[in-house]
Formats: sequence, structure tokens, C-alpha cells
Amino acid sequence: MKNLVCAGIAAALLAACGGGGGSTSAASSQAGVTAPAVSASASTVDAGNSTISGNAKDYLIKFAGSGDVTITAQIANVWVAENQALGTLAVSGGMNTITFKAGATVKTLNVTGSGNTIYLPAGSPIVVQGTAAASTTVKYYTS
Repeated sequence: MKNLVCAGIAAALLAACGGGGGSTSAASSQAGVTAPAVSASASTVDAGNSTISGNAKDYLIKFAGSGDVTITAQIANVWVAENQALGTLAVSGGMNTITFKAGATVKTLNVTGSGNTIYLPAGSPIVVQGTAAASTTVKYYTS
């Protein structure tokens, strides 16, 4: 019985961390997690098929329709606006903070840059994929 409990705990921990594989999936909210507020100085990315490349800057992805966005920047803060629909969000830059506001969607979230932190609304179906998915911190928020 003791081994069964230990195996169950190990499986739960691996699942919570993405299982060590190439993707992490949505989970429930985490106590005390609050999404970062959009910076008043954030530059607006207002067109699909855009690339965010400025290091250590703030960006808000907000445009009509759907499109792809690539983040090559390092140490940037990026917010995906409420109800924004994205095709592919490719993140090759590292140490970025990316926040998906309520209702934001993305068909593919491909992370190849290391050390990124991604904030998702609790219950979000967004899945982190890519070679750096295991080194990506995913935080779920309720407010």
C-alpha cells in the first residue's frame, strides 16, 4: 500500500510538471497566483504575423482577427489581450513573462527558448509545446 501511495504521488508530481516530456497541459488554479497587470507603457502589437524582438520591453498583443506571432525577445513582458485569437505563438527568446488574459486563445504555443514564465487563466485549454516546454514555468490564476 505504501508503494502504491508513493507511486501515485510521483505520478501526480510528474503530471503537474508536464511529465518531463514535450508539453504541459492545463491545470486548476494555484492558490495566491495573480496575473501581472498590463503595463501602461506596453507597445501594442496590432497586426498578425508579427515578430516581437525588443529585449527587456513590454508588449500587448491586440488585433482584430487571428494571426501568428513570434517572440524572439529576451526578458520581455508580453500580454495577450482578452479574447485575442492567435494561430501560432512561437517563443524562441528566453526569460520572458507571457500572460494570456481571459478568453485569449492560441492554436499552437511552441516554446523553444528557456526560462520563460507563462500565466494562464484557471481552466485554460492552452498547452505549452516545444523543446523548452519542460523548462517553462506555467502559472494558473483566477483573477
